[in-house]
Amino acid sequence: ADPDNFRVHSIDHIKKLPDADKARAILEECARHIRPLLQARRWRVLKLYEICCCTAGGKNLGVGGFCCPAGDGVTSLRIAIRLRTPGHGPQADEWGAHSLRDLDHAMKVLIHEVSHIVHGNHSAAFYTLMAELTRQYETYLQKGQVLDEAGMPLTGGRKADASR
Repeated sequence: ADPDNFRVHSIDHIKKLPDADKARAILEECARHIRPLLQARRWRVLKLYEICCCTAGGKNLGVGGFCCPAGDGVTSLRIAIRLRTPGHGPQADEWGAHSLRDLDHAMKVLIHEVSHIVHGNHSAAFYTLMAELTRQYETYLQKGQVLDEAGMPLTGGRKADASR
């Protein structure tokens, strides 16, 4: 099998919201950061996209994201992530309507959603897998197995060679 298949295949962001270019950059970074996990397990995500309180999939403010697994145990048809604080309510009052969350938050949600490729429900096995994926992701970061947009290794979440 082609190792390039085990990745996020496409991304989409909400173009009409403020900082749309930054939202796309966060999704692109998430795709790079999750890639070593997907490759190690031979999983793939066909589409990674942003949801918001003002889009059809984001009306339930208690949902940070969702996964639509293909049912084969290795493929997600799509994963949605809430990248922004809601446009209304207590979070909007505290953080600002539609303000972007950071990469760390997005990766926690993404790892949660990727775990649904194997386990549809929030069972003990689901949480065991999610904890394992989180540990593996942290190890990949520490070992420089996560790459930046130029293909340079990141170590501990930072570029190995800061001059590049």
